[in-house]
Amino acid sequence: MGMAVIKGTSYSDNLLGTSGPDLIYGYEGDDTLLGGSGNDSMYGGAGDDTFLFNGSAGKDYFDGGDGVDTIGIANVSHIFNSVEVGIGSLTSVEAIVSDGSKPVYLKTEGVLDLTGIQMANINGFRGSVGNDYMTAEVVYNTSSGTTTGMTMWGYAGNDEIKGSVLNDIIDGGEGDDTLIGYAGADTLLGGDGADVLAGGVGNDTLTGGSGADWFWFETSGGVDTITDYVDGADKLIVGSSLSNINLYNYQSTSTLIEFNGGAAYAILQGVAASSIDGTDFLWA
Repeated sequence: MGMAVIKGTSYSDNLLGTSGPDLIYGYEGDDTLLGGSGNDSMYGGAGDDTFLFNGSAGKDYFDGGDGVDTIGIANVSHIFNSVEVGIGSLTSVEAIVSDGSKPVYLKTEGVLDLTGIQMANINGFRGSVGNDYMTAEVVYNTSSGTTTGMTMWGYAGNDEIKGSVLNDIIDGGEGDDTLIGYAGADTLLGGDGADVLAGGVGNDTLTGGSGADWFWFETSGGVDTITDYVDGADKLIVGSSLSNINLYNYQSTSTLIEFNGGAAYAILQGVAASSIDGTDFLWA
């Protein structure tokens, strides 16, 4: 089956795709576009457009064009567990909103940049078996009027995932991943592979998983807890803004690392301070 081309008008149109791949143009007006199953490319054009998703398969490309454009996920209560929305690309989309009837995860293969996009009832993001780049530096929950963190999975591949200013859970999965919490009280899970974990500002919990991992400290503020530091395998990376390191015994079996006289702290759980020396640190 070839690609169907569906075109709107200068008015507000309701445009419905086919069971195969579609190319849908809204043009002018406040249009509603539903791709259906298949890998669809949808262009809203001028106007405040809405792209609908109701649980169909496929990986879709969304280009909102001018106006305030929204991806709406609705009528998905028939899906047994959670809903995965396959997103190939996002351009000029201002909001992604679900009706809240099922947990919703945005799934990408490649690059997914959600910086500044407003969110409502979106539970998180999932990567692919390839190398993915995901960032959600500022995400708003418009349903409650307050901000909320996200859950982000890299799955497999060497992924780079950046969180938000909120309390995020970031899981790299398999591969050599780079996980950046940004701000907020984040939980970073490296999984398999040699990972780089940077909590950023806030009180973060970092777990490298298997492999030789690097734990990066660059900014002041907060207390980061490393749950599985392995002396002789893992490394502590110290940025140029931090110096003057002091080590203290903490709760009898752990180590408290103080940077810049208390500008930032790190806790190495289950690692005695006597086992930490200059070979554990690398300077960035």
